[in-house]
Amino acid sequence: MVYVKDLMNLESFKKLLLVSGDAGLNRKVSWPNIAQTVSIREWLVGGDVILMTGIGMDVTNELLISMVEQAVDRNAACIIMLLNESHIFKIPQETIQYAVEKNFPIFQAPWETKLSNVIRDISSLVFNDQYIENATNEFMEQLINRTLDLQDEANKERLQKYDLYSNHCVAIVRFYNKENFEKKTQYQRISEKKQIYEQLHYSLQREFGKCQYIKLKDEIIFIIKNADLPESYIKETFHKIAEHLKETFPHINFKIGIGGAGSGPEFLSTSYEQAKKALLLKKEMQVVCFRDLGLLQLLLEIDNQALIGEYVYKYLAPLLDYDAKYNQELVKTLKYFLQTNGNLVQTAQDLCIHRNTLVNRVEKIEEILQVSLKDADTRNTYYNCLKLAEFIDLQLKP
Repeated sequence: MVYVKDLMNLESFKKLLLVSGDAGLNRKVSWPNIAQTVSIREWLVGGDVILMTGIGMDVTNELLISMVEQAVDRNAACIIMLLNESHIFKIPQETIQYAVEKNFPIFQAPWETKLSNVIRDISSLVFNDQYIENATNEFMEQLINRTLDLQDEANKERLQKYDLYSNHCVAIVRFYNKENFEKKTQYQRISEKKQIYEQLHYSLQREFGKCQYIKLKDEIIFIIKNADLPESYIKETFHKIAEHLKETFPHINFKIGIGGAGSGPEFLSTSYEQAKKALLLKKEMQVVCFRDLGLLQLLLEIDNQALIGEYVYKYLAPLLDYDAKYNQELVKTLKYFLQTNGNLVQTAQDLCIHRNTLVNRVEKIEEILQVSLKDADTRNTYYNCLKLAEFIDLQLKP
């Protein structure tokens, strides 16, 4: 990604002066655009470097503040204002202060600045960055899909360059759009997804340092270096990021699957497969680590999901039939009873029923299933059935 701070190293930027928004130098750059009208909101795409001469405009402090306001609203990168006695004589302090409050960079440039050179340099930087990103994307996809020749010397050099021989894990962020998001315009959907990608990448780089990523249509795959980090810290970090994203983008659902950590490029495909399996779990769980699944790790290795469903129904069908016939809640009672390890008082409180009612239900469950819930193996079998149904979102219906 190209950021505003990267532009300051360009030859054409050497005579430009940053007058505000130094706290916004990490804003992403997508493309240069020349502002030729006082209304720019409708053509900004996000990440724009706005070049403004003031020609043909009645330049006032109010107009300049409006330009900054529109740029901030559309998540532009920065504004470059060319100073001239006949157009933009100077940038008013009120405009500068407003940009400072919005963490939005404004550069002032001499009138003799050649816009063609500025546009050329920015475009070249963005094109080069996109080329590198696409090449890296392709390389990483081949790596995690096990189609990369790991013995090839050129590939070995790139793996070394990306430091992929150290400890890493793979995390997949998958998006599920809500109905009100689909009602937005195509521009709004693309713009908001770009903002999410950028915010995710920025947050992860801040926490884990530079990390590789693969951008797909509805998900983004991160390869995270975690040589000295406990898995609990990685999970907690993703939980915090997820909470922040939920607040910022409430109309977009997403889920995060995290694979196990290991060293060497060979392990990354394993971690990737684990992260994908973690995403099979029910949608209400926003962040799922594969290693947290316990016995379910083995069950999720079964590709035939119908087979898992048959296994669950084999044990629970008698209770499901009884619940359907008599409008009871024996499956729910069994679930709460096993979750408390058979604690009658706690289970009765959780279900908001009398202890005697619970005792009667447990006895009925044992009668229907023809088992004793005092037996540890029996409790484990039914507990695993219920957890499996919960995790892979099986609809328990007779």
